[in-house]
Amino acid sequence: MPGSGRLWNDSPAWRWTLVLTLLLTVLLAIAAPWRQPGAGTSPAQYTPQSVQPSQGAQPGQPGAPSQATQTASSQMGSPTFFPPLDPTFDTPLSLFSSALPADTELHVIGVYGGAQFKDKADKNSWEQCLRVASEQGRMTCIQEYNAHRDPFRTVTVYLNRTGAPLVITLMSRDPVRWKIVSRPGVDLRKVILSGYYGPDIEGVAQSIPIELYSQYPSPCQNCLRHADSFFFALTQDSSEYLGVINKLKALTSLAPISFQGARESDRFTVGGGGPFTQNTSVTTPVDRYSDRTFRNYVELENKVVLLPDGPWETLGYVKQPSARGEDHFLILSQRNHDTLTNLLMIRLQTARDHGGFGQYPACKQSADYAHKVRYDSPTAQQSCYWASYVGSPWQQPIYKLAASRLTNLGLPVPSFAIGMGFHEADGNSSLTTLYYSFPKSPAGESQKAWRNNPWNPAQISKSQDKSTFLQGQLTWAEDWFQIFATSH
Repeated sequence: MPGSGRLWNDSPAWRWTLVLTLLLTVLLAIAAPWRQPGAGTSPAQYTPQSVQPSQGAQPGQPGAPSQATQTASSQMGSPTFFPPLDPTFDTPLSLFSSALPADTELHVIGVYGGAQFKDKADKNSWEQCLRVASEQGRMTCIQEYNAHRDPFRTVTVYLNRTGAPLVITLMSRDPVRWKIVSRPGVDLRKVILSGYYGPDIEGVAQSIPIELYSQYPSPCQNCLRHADSFFFALTQDSSEYLGVINKLKALTSLAPISFQGARESDRFTVGGGGPFTQNTSVTTPVDRYSDRTFRNYVELENKVVLLPDGPWETLGYVKQPSARGEDHFLILSQRNHDTLTNLLMIRLQTARDHGGFGQYPACKQSADYAHKVRYDSPTAQQSCYWASYVGSPWQQPIYKLAASRLTNLGLPVPSFAIGMGFHEADGNSSLTTLYYSFPKSPAGESQKAWRNNPWNPAQISKSQDKSTFLQGQLTWAEDWFQIFATSH
């Protein structure tokens, strides 16, 4: 700019004009008011953000995140988009099954497929087809046989070993339904399933974690499916065996005590004594929550937890020892035919030392619709509730487990929820229940930017149906908090 140096030296007004113009330009570039707020991230893009342990609770203490769980959930990108999720439920699912005793044994079984025939009648049907005289008739018979044949071959695993906690790994290539039959006193801690075609399993309680590695979906309702590809070996001298051992070492920190493999088999035995008859054995005991429906209340660790009205079906249960007591997770659901209507997540933490719990993070977080804190004292009494829009309900590990089991049941997984949390704690225990309701909504509505989302408090009055539904939920939450706070 010609002469600009002289103007800078001789004209203070010109200097101030230039400085203010440049400053305004920078501010506009940073603020970018013309940009639309993003629609957030999908659940697959969820990345927890680090937080500090709660005041009054040390890492590893109930009520405070451990080093492995010091994360707080941001539902869809920035916490200003939606209020954060309850960080207590960021607990990695692997922690639920990682506390294996030092004497735990790992036993590994691999089979290409189950026995060719399910039973004697199945074998007779096949042989009858082979005896058909004409080739066309024989082919027709075989086609009908295959059309009505269960693709899963059952392989029974008899667990005789009672002298140590067990982890069993079951590998298959063809579709296999593993049946676990255990002697009394067997201490089964974990099952690892691996199969190209999603294997199934029966005879294992819901409280025992089952990890599934498969290329295809599995009918197993209690399995947590991992995205990793399956691993498989039939013999110890195969090239695949070393890869299997390394994989299991990474998953369990254990080396196999035994390995059994066969191309086809209908049974294996872990421990001495060989197979035993059913009348002298028992299947793995089912916990007191699996496959049950509860009304009015459920009892966790001698603590009665009241339930909202209606029948509640168990979707999953996990019990994990902690440094100071125990940690219980119970997932309950209500369904209307093939639609999930409500989900209730209950977490109970106990403290044997009666030392209480750190301040509960969710009691201090913002909420969309309602928020009330009666007490939030570190290591003493706590009581609060909140109600918010939940834009990505299935991000946290325990909710991913719930979503996996809903999918295995053939139930659609809703894209958003109206969430209400209730928390009570004292020196002995910490109880949190998260109640998710799933209103009907047009497809894609939950992906709108929050300022335009019809469930935004600033927008909801435009829809009579949504406004009425939400008001009913909030009225119920206020009343339920009074009951919850006085009864726990």
